Formats: sequence, structure tokens, C-alpha cells
Amino acid sequence: MKKNINIKLITLIVLTISVLGCSKKKKGVTHRAYQNTVSRYNGYFNAREIYKANKQRVYDEHKDDFSEIIPLFVYPDETQAKAMYPDMDKIIEKTSTVIDRHSMYIKKQEYNRWIDDSYMLMGKARFYKQEFFVGEEVFEYVAKAFKKDDARYDALIWLARTHVELNNMNKAESYLTLIEEQGVPKQYSSDFNALYADFYIRKHNYEEAITSLTKALETTKKEKQKDGLIMFLHNYG
Repeated sequence: MKKNINIKLITLIVLTISVLGCSKKKKGVTHRAYQNTVSRYNGYFNAREIYKANKQRVYDEHKDDFSEIIPLFVYPDETQAKAMYPDMDKIIEKTSTVIDRHSMYIKKQEYNRWIDDSYMLMGKARFYKQEFFVGEEVFEYVAKAFKKDDARYDALIWLARTHVELNNMNKAESYLTLIEEQGVPKQYSSDFNALYADFYIRKHNYEEAITSLTKALETTKKEKQKDGLIMFLHNYG
């Protein structure tokens, strides 16, 4: 009797593994649900929390210099970036694992909804490490591979952001213009307009910067970003 129970148990385990751990080439509802769930809670979620904690720390440590133009975006300086290497490397490792193990890219379509998010988080980790050219490659891939998804616009915005940081203003403007021509999804409109304002500020075109800032204020729901935009308009508008 005990032997029969063990055989049944082994059979059940094998069947379970067959259903849940089957080839990534399958795109059935059950398999997709499994891959999406594992991706989100085992890898992407943890990586995102690490990113959020580091991003918040950069904001908390930042002190505005009122003798200069207040930055619209706060990024880590060289010292902070180096201190973040271990955490950013964890993000890169976790998102790489999600992509390698759970991607369901079939006939030029990705069926795991967290893969584009994982790529974007990987690119942002590279950006925060100041590995701008590596991050650029990641964002370019997302923009090309996920043309039908909103993630494409997020990637284009981060490409523009990267080139603003590299002071490649012509390249940054080409991406900003491309985004504007294609129409910005509502969820990205605030970041887009704030970035456009940052672009104009760095070119000392404050009139256009104020126009973009006003648009950003109309759509942003992020209190910290809203406070920064209002402060800038108060001081320079």
C-alpha cells in the first residue's frame, strides 16, 4: 500500500512539473498565468523594491543649491552611483533571471507582461550606475521589440533622458520630437513634459521650459515631483 502511495505521489509531482514548468514556447492561459506570477513576485517585485529604495535615498540626500537653477530630476552623483553598485547589480541579476527563465517570446510577441518592465528596470539600474551607453542599448531594445506596447514610450523617454545627461542635445531632441509626433500616452505625459522642460533649461531656453513645466503640472500626480515643478516656476517663472 505504501509503495502504491509513493508511486501516486511521484506521478503527481511529475505531472505538476510538466504543467507548470513546461517549455517557454507554450502560451496557454495556465502557463502564461504561471510565468507572469513567478516573474512578478520572485524577481521583478524584489528588483523594483531595491530600485525604489535607492531612488528615494538619492532624493533624501539631495540638498538644493538656491544659488543655482534647481534640478527637475535628482540623479546620483559619482560617489552615490558607486555606493549603489551592489544594489544595482542585484537588480540587473534579478531582472536578467526573470527574462532568461520566464520570457515567452513567440512569433515576435511577448506573452509575459513583466518582461518589458524587467528590461526597463535593468536599463534604469545601468543609468543609476552611470553606465549610460549600456543603459542606452537596453532602452533601444525595448523601443524596438515592444513597438505595440506603452513600454516603448517609456523607453524612448529614458533614451532622451540618457542623452540629456550625456549632453547629446541633438540626439535627445530627436527622441523628444519622435515621442511628441507619435502622441504621448497619458501615464507618461508628466514625465515627458518635465523632461522636455529639463532639456530646454539646459539649453537656457527658459520660456519654452516654463511652457513644458506648466503642462507637466497639469498631469502629474507625484507630490514630490509636483513640489519641485512648483518651486521652479516660483523661482524662475
